[in-house]
Amino acid sequence: MIEDKKITKYLEKHEIELLVKYSVKLTIQNRLQFFLMLDAGLRVSEVIDLKYSNFDFRSRLLKLKSLKKRGKDVSRTIPLSRRLFLVLSDFISERPPGKDLNK
Repeated sequence: MIEDKKITKYLEKHEIELLVKYSVKLTIQNRLQFFLMLDAGLRVSEVIDLKYSNFDFRSRLLKLKSLKKRGKDVSRTIPLSRRLFLVLSDFISERPPGKDLNK
């Protein structure tokens, strides 16, 4: 009997470059979500749960409570790439803090 092996497919560099190129056509909110997943490695559920309080703008860091470690108070700190920080700045200029990040 042959075991089914889980095959993980990653995007090639040229595929990522194409996605980034076409991301300019997205709304600013969708661009932010896209770059949070691409540059910061967030999962969809983590992007949905984000709040402004998760960001440390001065240090350019993002602090998340880990969803994988249920029952444990574990968090991870993720540096914001320059590209992600710029998209986040554009987003904030259009939607100032105080409003929900994902609505």
